[in-house]
Amino acid sequence: MIFYVGTFFLISILTLIAQYFSPENLRQILLFLVFLILLFILGFRNYTVGSDTPTYVNLYNSIGTFPIHWSDFFSSRFEIGFLKYLSFLHLFSTNYVIMLFTSAFIFLFCWFWSIKKLSTNIFLSFAIFFGLRIFTFAMTNLRQTLAMGLVLVSYLLFVKGKKFLAVIMVIIATTFHISAIVFLLYYLISSVKLTVKVEIALAVVTVIALSLFQTITESFSQIFSRFESYTEAGMTQGTDKLSIVVNICILILIFIFMQVINYSYQKNDKSLQNFDFENSYNMIIFIGILFSIISLKFVMISRLVYYFSMFSVFSLPNALKKIKDKLLQSTLVIILFLFFMAYVLIIMWFRPEWNVIIPYSSSLFL
Repeated sequence: MIFYVGTFFLISILTLIAQYFSPENLRQILLFLVFLILLFILGFRNYTVGSDTPTYVNLYNSIGTFPIHWSDFFSSRFEIGFLKYLSFLHLFSTNYVIMLFTSAFIFLFCWFWSIKKLSTNIFLSFAIFFGLRIFTFAMTNLRQTLAMGLVLVSYLLFVKGKKFLAVIMVIIATTFHISAIVFLLYYLISSVKLTVKVEIALAVVTVIALSLFQTITESFSQIFSRFESYTEAGMTQGTDKLSIVVNICILILIFIFMQVINYSYQKNDKSLQNFDFENSYNMIIFIGILFSIISLKFVMISRLVYYFSMFSVFSLPNALKKIKDKLLQSTLVIILFLFFMAYVLIIMWFRPEWNVIIPYSSSLFL
């Protein structure tokens, strides 16, 4: 636990200096240093760090012992794109470290590039990145975090007007973790202005989905055999339900906070090719809330929420940028920083079983 506290403190100091006290050239050096620190921690973690890491290590060790065919896309336990990716890495080394290190590099590169392009406050963005447990999630859920990184790249293409390439990138992400396909839902309704009427309409759809949930999941499992066990094992209970309730509360607070600021300060950010970021982030976070509510009925749906909640890393700093009163803006940044840091540390202390990353150990020192 002390290791993670020290890491979060060090990263916070470096990003604080980079955001407020550094010229551009020094800022880039500091961010590169942050990248290396996180890459070292994530890429050189021991196979015992992360609840699912042993599964991926065993898979990597056996990757050459079974055939991989695209025709098995819907029946394979692991997505074919991910298996092909592991097979490619296996050509260079049979040591599992190359899998963890390369995956960490891809994941972090996507995030650092996205923060550079989309965030107006890297200090707060990294606090939210840690606070929403995205980094700790990456230490155990290797496939999905790779897919999340590719979805971020897809969004960057989308806001630049390259919509076809954005869709292709989501499809590629789906070959790493099939859950990524859910982000196409945002692209389908991205042109819709999120008004009260639209919010009510989406909420009604959510209620209908909940009422038909059992039928939907049974039909879904018949189509995709890999989800057959989810309909039986995926019902929410115990600590999973607590995690979901907490996440719903956090997302609702984020959404309300954004709405209050956006209403109080009407200036809209269309800095990149006249793209409406305010409506985009509002829609994405709202969809995340709806999926969170659905996940109260079916725990595996909570995995989908990450594709939407992760955009809080950009939306909150950008909303705060609208506030012209520097004292108020700085005060809110400090409050949010303390909130997210306290949140992640409390979760790690009282619910270590959610990610199984304590204690930390490195493959370099075995």
